[in-house]
Amino acid sequence: MSTAANTNAAQTFVCALSGQSPVDDAVATPSGYICSRKLLLAKLSEN
Repeated sequence: MSTAANTNAAQTFVCALSGQSPVDDAVATPSGYICSRKLLLAKLSEN
């Protein structure tokens, strides 16, 4: 896959928690949601 294709693919992902494109390491939850790893870990540590 070309770099342009990778960039376009990354822009289509939206973080389920913030509603924005993940700027750092994107992860998928077991239920299939895409989230920013940093934001997901922060939310999990709150509970």
